[in-house]
Amino acid sequence: RADALVCVFGDHITAARHVSSSMVRCPVQGVSTSIKLCYEGLGCSNSLELRRADAPVIERAEPSVIPVGGGLVKFHGSGFEELGGASCHFGDVVVAASRHDHDLVACEAPPLAPGAYPSSVAFDDVSSSSTTIRVVSKPAVARVTPAIVGLSGGRVTVQGGAFPADLEALCAFDGTVVPARRLSTTSVSCAAPP
Repeated sequence: RADALVCVFGDHITAARHVSSSMVRCPVQGVSTSIKLCYEGLGCSNSLELRRADAPVIERAEPSVIPVGGGLVKFHGSGFEELGGASCHFGDVVVAASRHDHDLVACEAPPLAPGAYPSSVAFDDVSSSSTTIRVVSKPAVARVTPAIVGLSGGRVTVQGGAFPADLEALCAFDGTVVPARRLSTTSVSCAAPP
């Protein structure tokens, strides 16, 4: 009988939830440093050490905006140490971590549809706080006018699509990046450097 299995933390007794033939879950109560599993009529297990830690916390994600094709996302935070089985959650999509340190978990986000995704890191059954990762379509450039500017530079207009109004727009001229002035969701204006 599943209801006859309990977890004992010092003087606290809670019902155990059967997960599989080799795993049960117990809600932790009290401040005990050991746990025993007891089954009615069969006795208790040996006492096992219980280690408690604060839930992992995400302090920031880099980048917080990724393209629809996916990409590497680094979650910086605390409470990641000595926890195994790291994975990242992007909405309902779960991927294994490609890197895991005491203050960093990195995951390759899969291709996702444009939108905002609550994202977190998980270590086995322990999940972190959540942060939002935004997925956007890659900007498409259809035309740049004028196509040629003088040696002293000049202003160009870039027309295309997928220029989200709430993201900073930039123009890159070889190795020089300059801020863009948004004209609409399909065009921006930039000062071409000399």
